Amino acid sequence: AEPINVYARDVIDAMKLTPLSTSLGYDHAPERTRFVTWSPVSEKVDLVLYPDTQGSAPTRVIPLERGDDGLWQADVEGDLHG
Repeated sequence: AEPINVYARDVIDAMKLTPLSTSLGYDHAPERTRFVTWSPVSEKVDLVLYPDTQGSAPTRVIPLERGDDGLWQADVEGDLHG
């Protein structure tokens, strides 16, 4: 089946769902890499890790945990920068 676009009108405009004090993306340190994204209308968010950029199969799929204000987060052991 072809993917379709779904627009949740007036959902992401709510101030309570605006992550004003959070940095999105990733933050790395030698002991762990933290991934944070914002998706207030999602029921599930997964982080998919690949060994390279050449179209290989994913090596890990990590479910992110839902937090406040539509934020999702996962900590992965080790420094995954690069």
